[in-house]
Amino acid sequence: MAQQINELHATIKRQEAENQQNAAKQLGKFEATVKENKLALDAVTNLVNELRGQLENNQQLVKKLEERVNRQTQIMDEQASNARRMSEQLSNCVMATETKHIAATS
Repeated sequence: MAQQINELHATIKRQEAENQQNAAKQLGKFEATVKENKLALDAVTNLVNELRGQLENNQQLVKKLEERVNRQTQIMDEQASNARRMSEQLSNCVMATETKHIAATS
């Protein structure tokens, strides 16, 4: 009976030692995974920060382009208005010339 108790006690100690070794291995794997994940997270964070910077630059470029487009649109509107005025003036000149020609030939 005492021998069985001693054997059982030894078996329990061996199992406890194995469990501790397995737990240490699992903890080591877990810590390595945590380190890998932290490195990956740092890389993603750096990428996100870089992309934020690029987005801000792109937003500034878009704003500048919008301002240019607005200026160009304003210039084109002014040119169209000037062209209409010139067309009206030309039309008036043609009518005046025709009127003078008719008056001169009558």
